[in-house]
Amino acid sequence: MVFTFLILLPGILAAQDFGAKTQASPLVDPATASDTVEVIVRLDHEQAAPGTEVLAGVSFSIPKHWHIFWKNPNTTVRALPPSFKWTLPEGITAGEILWPKHTQLNLFGEMANVYEHQVMLLTELSVGKNVKFGEHKIGLKVDWQQCTDRTCVPKKKEFQLTLKVGADAKLSENPEEFTVWL
Repeated sequence: MVFTFLILLPGILAAQDFGAKTQASPLVDPATASDTVEVIVRLDHEQAAPGTEVLAGVSFSIPKHWHIFWKNPNTTVRALPPSFKWTLPEGITAGEILWPKHTQLNLFGEMANVYEHQVMLLTELSVGKNVKFGEHKIGLKVDWQQCTDRTCVPKKKEFQLTLKVGADAKLSENPEEFTVWL
């Protein structure tokens, strides 16, 4: 009987230890991992005038323990920074993404360039001098990769915006929300 107990004891201890190691990480809940980073898009103008520029801001609200990557991730880990694909009406063009200051995070022994908590990536939309007055539909597809120190989830979201064009340009209510990221 003692002999049987000694044979079974290592198996019992291993099973208990294995159970402790396979507990879900408190940082990642697979059921909600796809909805962790909130993304919204806004324009800094309620109305643009022909021949002017408008800032489009893509705002990422990033929960604790999550991050997204800067334009140059600086890591050998497969890191994908956000990308934008614009669908624009004739006479309106989009510039490159304006990347604000990033932070560094130690990922697997490398200092990766990331954003945590909150960031707004800006793009300047140029309204041509010959753009007609009225409402213009703008499409935007945003792709990004949201990560913890244990997992990454590729995401995408599509947006439809309306840009009003008139004789005078009118700023939105809180234009400083955009300029702080320049």
